[in-house]
Amino acid sequence: MTTESENVTGFKCPHLDKCPFFHKHQDTMSVLAQKLKDAHCLHDNTHCARLWIRQQLGKDAVPLQMMPHQQDWAEQILRDAGKTETIYHRTTAAQLR
Repeated sequence: MTTESENVTGFKCPHLDKCPFFHKHQDTMSVLAQKLKDAHCLHDNTHCARLWIRQQLGKDAVPLQMMPHQQDWAEQILRDAGKTETIYHRTTAAQLR
């Protein structure tokens, strides 16, 4: 498992340190939380469902229990809010840094 200090890509989501999901679950789901962090926060956050909601609707619209890999749920929330495009199709990791 990669730790933040071993992150070879040099990428780190700018919201990671304050992400409510990871703060809430870092102790109770530490192994899963670390795997999600490795995949979505320390490599490429363009697939992060939480980030999609945050960028389109604001941080208060992100469900606390939403995991970064729950893109289907995020897309439904965006559709319900009248957002027909998902951030995945329009954003690159470079734009998010």
